[in-house]
Parts: sequence; C-alpha cells; structure tokens
Amino acid sequence: MNLTIGAVGFNKTGKSVAVSGYYITMNMNAYFSNNYFKTWLKSANAIKQYKLYATGSLIEKQRVGLE
Repeated sequence: MNLTIGAVGFNKTGKSVAVSGYYITMNMNAYFSNNYFKTWLKSANAIKQYKLYATGSLIEKQRVGLE
C-alpha cells in the first residue's frame, strides 16, 4: 500500500518487526546488496513500475499485490 507515492520502509536493525497485514514484506537474499535495494525501492524507476501494477481507485489507497 502507498508504494506509488514512495512509502517504502527498510528494516536495517537485524530484528523482526510487526507491521500491519495491509503491507507486503520481503526478506533480502544474503547475496544481494541491502544498500542497492534500499535506494532502488524508492527510486523514480521503481515508483513508475509500482504505478504500472497498482490497483485501486484512490491514489492514496492504491496497492501493488503479489498476484
């Protein structure tokens, strides 16, 4: 939810956190760069991709699902 407006979080604490069920979470593969994804997930190109796949009539409520 809200990916299309750049609402992306990155947990770098190394600890588990609780988030709302409205959000989709993912784990990084240890072989990939956390810094790269932390930057890319909020980039203009990533947001353009989110908008391509987002569903919902209100911009602030659009979601990008896994389906």
